[in-house]
Amino acid sequence: MTRSLSERLRPFTVFCGFSALLSIVGACLAQDATIFKGACDPTVPMASNFYFYTLVRFEPWALYASAAFFFGLYLVLLRQKVPSSRPSEFLNFKNLPILIALGVLVATGVGRFAVYQNFDLCIDEYLNDFEVRILDQHHLVATLPEEWRDYQSALKVPYENYNANQGYWASGFLPGFASLDYLFSEFGLSWALSPTLAALAILLLDSLARRIFPDKPMLAGNLAILLLALSPQFLAMAMTKFAWTAHLCGTLLWLWLFIHPNRFLFLLTPILGALLIGLHQPHVHPLVAAPFVLRLLYTRQWRDFSWFTFWYLIGAWGWYQVYAFFTAHRFCQWQRLE
Repeated sequence: MTRSLSERLRPFTVFCGFSALLSIVGACLAQDATIFKGACDPTVPMASNFYFYTLVRFEPWALYASAAFFFGLYLVLLRQKVPSSRPSEFLNFKNLPILIALGVLVATGVGRFAVYQNFDLCIDEYLNDFEVRILDQHHLVATLPEEWRDYQSALKVPYENYNANQGYWASGFLPGFASLDYLFSEFGLSWALSPTLAALAILLLDSLARRIFPDKPMLAGNLAILLLALSPQFLAMAMTKFAWTAHLCGTLLWLWLFIHPNRFLFLLTPILGALLIGLHQPHVHPLVAAPFVLRLLYTRQWRDFSWFTFWYLIGAWGWYQVYAFFTAHRFCQWQRLE
């Protein structure tokens, strides 16, 4: 016996109602719980905590917004008696990827100024800008003026390395992402780097989903990009100068090449992978690529596995030289300012 639409949607309807209730409870706890009271008062240094403060200050409103969304969806589902053709038409809209990519580009570009005030809040972002300024002088490291070298310990920030013998310092991160930022900054568009990479990630994900699900390519692609574009973490990160949007975009491009039927494009995959090792932290890309490369070994594709291994070894060796040049085991240890 065929169940009615309302019966089929009942579990999801209950889920939406429960999620709305849970969001309200979470917002109330974040606002009123005694454990967070000290976090609201920055005049109490021992009780105040940055993370508690941001939780109390901003999280309740996000949870209330989440509750409103789920409650609205709950009401819509309660009234749904017959199937509607609108979702199907929307999910099969041919130009949706372009519109979503443009929407992400605009939203994250505006958010870079409206939310983050075009300011680097975190040490990771600051060090990226530090390296961009060094690259702008066509160097990999920056020389510290002689008269300041006795005070280098007071001038340094975390993850910044100083060579006492040569009198230079550098970022502790590999310069791949900073190089991309440098290219954009040459045109005065440094703020647009992450939004552009986020928009490109949308288009790459759409192409990947269509190739992986050839039976319903348009539906698969549109669903995938909607899930990504509606992710708060994805949007918020694309408003910053963190390297994670570049990691996502680079990984999607790597996968796009890996599964492409064109042999030449497939053979470009490990070359791109060798470059991605130096994007920010050296371990990020290998963790993503390892299962795919090991699958070549498992399926006995010896020539392809050898080709990938060769380029990854070249990339690992090359970036290790840069990493060793940047990081502390070739540098002096931090010294206390006497």
